[in-house]
Amino acid sequence: MPEPMLTVDDIKEICDVPRRTVTKWFDADRLKGERDLNTFEWQTTRAKLVLFLEEYNFVDILENME
Repeated sequence: MPEPMLTVDDIKEICDVPRRTVTKWFDADRLKGERDLNTFEWQTTRAKLVLFLEEYNFVDILENME
């Protein structure tokens, strides 16, 4: 079964940042993901979000996720 996808709104809530910040992360290819074919919104998996948070040293967010 595929891993559930996190939307921009999910990620902004997890990271407590503005929606535009999350979109910029995707646009800059810092946060890996794909566009939803129906809404064209960015989305990613939890695993890719964790990799991003580790790479950019968002330790406090990682601790709150687990």
